[in-house]
Amino acid sequence: MRKHYTGVKKKQPENRKFLSEKKRFFDFLQIQVATATQAAAALGIYRPNACRYKRWLEKESKLFVVKKDVCPVTGFRAGFLTTDPAKMPKNLQTSLF
Repeated sequence: MRKHYTGVKKKQPENRKFLSEKKRFFDFLQIQVATATQAAAALGIYRPNACRYKRWLEKESKLFVVKKDVCPVTGFRAGFLTTDPAKMPKNLQTSLF
């Protein structure tokens, strides 16, 4: 029997693929410091998705830039990221006052 479209869309849960990739991205950066491109290459994640996860984690204040240096993958200057609070850099602005 064939199902017919009733015109009412069911609310779909958030895409599980993105949730699991975001968790893998977060966990990877807990263990080691890397650029978003390095993390995407190591995890096999599409690079624009890694940039999206980076933005989400930055908005949640769970992602920190440790240093800026040349990315070994792209050869361009990039931020090396971590989600480990122990590796979080000290904010120089708060120590000035």
